[in-house]
Amino acid sequence: MTRRRSAPLKPFLILLSLIVILILLFLTWFKLASRPVNPNSTKRVNFTIEKGQGLDSIGQILYHAGLIRSIPAFRLQVIISNLSTKIQAGDFAIPPTLTLAEVAQSLTVGTSDRWVTLLEGWRREEIAQALVDTLSPSNPEYNFDPDTFILMTKDLEGQLYPDTYSFTRSTTAQAAIDRLTTRFKEQTEKLSNQSGLTNKQALVLASLVEREAFTDQERPVIAGILLNRFHANWPLQVDATVQYVKANLNCQVLTCNWWPNDLTKDDLNLSSPYNTYSQPGLPPLPITNPSLESIKAAYQPSTTPYWFYLHDPSGQIHYAKTLEEHNLNIAKYLK
Repeated sequence: MTRRRSAPLKPFLILLSLIVILILLFLTWFKLASRPVNPNSTKRVNFTIEKGQGLDSIGQILYHAGLIRSIPAFRLQVIISNLSTKIQAGDFAIPPTLTLAEVAQSLTVGTSDRWVTLLEGWRREEIAQALVDTLSPSNPEYNFDPDTFILMTKDLEGQLYPDTYSFTRSTTAQAAIDRLTTRFKEQTEKLSNQSGLTNKQALVLASLVEREAFTDQERPVIAGILLNRFHANWPLQVDATVQYVKANLNCQVLTCNWWPNDLTKDDLNLSSPYNTYSQPGLPPLPITNPSLESIKAAYQPSTTPYWFYLHDPSGQIHYAKTLEEHNLNIAKYLK
């Protein structure tokens, strides 16, 4: 008997490989197309969807408004999210900080909702001002009292989670606080604190890191440096704490420069438990509302031999192990 030869596997394997490559390329493209167009923007973009407009037409509007990266990706996102029949007509105002999925979802929540991006590193006063601007006192349904918000968040600095939110026009101060603090708990409750600090202390440290670090890579190193100084009972000497104290003294209204850069030698001696130049240890409460990355850095700081750091005018960080090295860095990069 003669054996039947099995069909060669090589063409099948080649075809399978091509299919896998195409799938991977497609997934990579869709992931890139789903990113926010401008994750650092603080502004909202106004646009109108007319009744009966199709997905391609809506995609054109969003693309030219700088809210999405790809019209085909938008169309696909709407379809896979089963939102084709849920998109509403009307006037919208959304920020370019939203992902593609969030943009698609925002078109279904109704024009009575308003989107706002609360940035990492903002104080509660800055959050209150952003909510006032977003909810608009001229809106007949306006029900947000910034004074109540400030009063009720006195002990919640650090727990007003920075993110992009949608609020109804009638949102109250209490409702806004509940949203922000709930999001904070959702994002942080499973984190493991390995810093040796209490969770409260680590959140204070995270707020300092948020104002001091320029990149995610710097955050755990800066947290480690500040912990070195904390354990040695050295003054932490964080400029942001002096900015915090100075703003507390000078700002009487929400529309204020809450992070003044014009610090003087006299400012470094301002009497306050928050001033880490004049007081050793951590401030009693966070000075700002940190990002998740800063919280992670405070919970898991780097073990580092450094005790000093500075940023040069280009934003590059320079570390030092001794005061002599630090002074050389100052002379080299800041003078």
